[in-house]
Amino acid sequence: MSATRLLTKGSSIGRYYPADVDYSLADRIALLPKAEQEKMLKGMDPEALLHDFNFWGRPSQLSAIESEAPFVIALAGRGWGKTRVMSEWVHRKAMDNPGCRIALIGRVVSDVRDIMIMGESGILNVTPPHERPRYVASMRRVRWDNGSEAITYSADIASQMRGPQQHFAACDELAAWRQKPDASGMNMWGNVRMATRLGSNPQIFVATTPRRVPDMLDLYSLAQDEPDKVDVIRGSTFANRHLPKTYMDVVTGLYQGTHLGAQELEGELVGDISGALMTSIVIDRLDGLSSSTAIKGPVKVVTTGNIALTGQQTIDGVAVVAGDRVLVRSQSTPTQNGIYLVDTG
Repeated sequence: MSATRLLTKGSSIGRYYPADVDYSLADRIALLPKAEQEKMLKGMDPEALLHDFNFWGRPSQLSAIESEAPFVIALAGRGWGKTRVMSEWVHRKAMDNPGCRIALIGRVVSDVRDIMIMGESGILNVTPPHERPRYVASMRRVRWDNGSEAITYSADIASQMRGPQQHFAACDELAAWRQKPDASGMNMWGNVRMATRLGSNPQIFVATTPRRVPDMLDLYSLAQDEPDKVDVIRGSTFANRHLPKTYMDVVTGLYQGTHLGAQELEGELVGDISGALMTSIVIDRLDGLSSSTAIKGPVKVVTTGNIALTGQQTIDGVAVVAGDRVLVRSQSTPTQNGIYLVDTG
């Protein structure tokens, strides 16, 4: 009888970074013995490190910031670090392109102010003090000393983007935008695409948890047809090792066994027919093998204790077979937690 192994799920669209390989330099140093930590950190300026995202950023996050594709999509679960990555991207564009113009678009006005600009992971809080821009709320502007500026917009007011033009645009939670058209029938997403046209390489950065809405489906379709134009970076909530255990217990408890678990924790685009998910690539956490499969939605069982990730087994009294989905949430090694697919091999 063949053995059974548990496989992680990624997507055939874009790049998926399993949590157990998505370690920042800071994460890796934290795993070292104390003496080696001190050796690695010797001579480093703590204040400089505090704002050095090359130190704190995980490979998935850094790849999103460094992408040169016209559309960059950070498509990930809650708590992955989407806001921080988008703020770092905006700041880098402003510093590398003096005098450039950037659009900051959120679901509503308060989201742009409270999350994108002033939030814990917003632009004002992640930039080094000597490079920190000024926020002029009355003018809807964030201004850098080198002449770059970001202008704020609400996705609810699509007509705001008629007339302006910019080199870059940052779109927060695109999948949650209300589809409010302007007088011509175009919504904010359509207008953003039309208005981001300055410079030799205009770019739009989208950071969102996925939902099956027209704008997201259009992006997925473009990513399939022209992957060189749309760089999709996918990641899991479980990759963020700095989230409190109490938070992880709450969110996994809320979403266990539901279609929303795949969407809100793993950043998967859940289908609207019988909970089906988009055809995906299943990536073996253990040896890197992959195979195509269609993932179905809810999970068969949720683990309540540490389990082996290989071999035939019964999990909490439930025998799993090939094709079953399992929410692994109680591993002694937290990075092994996630949604798995049972396969035979």
